[in-house]
Amino acid sequence: MGASVGYVSARAGIDVVLIDRDQDSADEGKGHAKSVIDDLIAKGRAKEAERDVILSRITATADYNALRDCDLIIEAVFEDRKVKAETYAKAQPLLKPDAIFCLQHLDPADQFAGGRVQRPGQVHRHPFLLAGPKR
Repeated sequence: MGASVGYVSARAGIDVVLIDRDQDSADEGKGHAKSVIDDLIAKGRAKEAERDVILSRITATADYNALRDCDLIIEAVFEDRKVKAETYAKAQPLLKPDAIFCLQHLDPADQFAGGRVQRPGQVHRHPFLLAGPKR
């Protein structure tokens, strides 16, 4: 899911940091964007130059420090409370004061019971889609 959100965001003109558990997994996520746009090129619905621009907007990394300049963080790890809590714990200290952290699916109150959310106003449970312009 995260790779797809990253793809549609980059296609809409947004710079994306795609973080995964290791560099190979992050590169695989960026590879998903490449395969989607390659399929569109094969169908004549996109040009190779578009692919290059879209892929240039996606930074694939395992380094959470890349979140320091992000305005919007969309958590999209699989549905495992422990993994989600670990992901948030790594990201939370790096968030800008006005950054928004969006959780997918689980209730933040249940997810982070015990006061682990340092800035609750930044955490939102908000499944939504980012979409680029129609082609």
